[in-house]
Amino acid sequence: MREVQERNIAALIDIVKENKESNIVIATHGTALSTIIQYYSEDFGYDDFHRIKDFMPYIWCIELEDGNVKKIEEFII
Repeated sequence: MREVQERNIAALIDIVKENKESNIVIATHGTALSTIIQYYSEDFGYDDFHRIKDFMPYIWCIELEDGNVKKIEEFII
């Protein structure tokens, strides 16, 4: 999972760099999303992944400033 997370975060960082000053929407599957959430919110673990697996869509808003998390918000619809 660490390798998956490293690939996902590298891709996300590239997307953010290429789209500075833009709002970005990224759609992905639960495992990839969970690795991204866990990177920015270290207390997100297996129990959280298990909790969200039936939520569709499951949305997180992560605001970054200079690559650092400014705000994280979860939306369950």
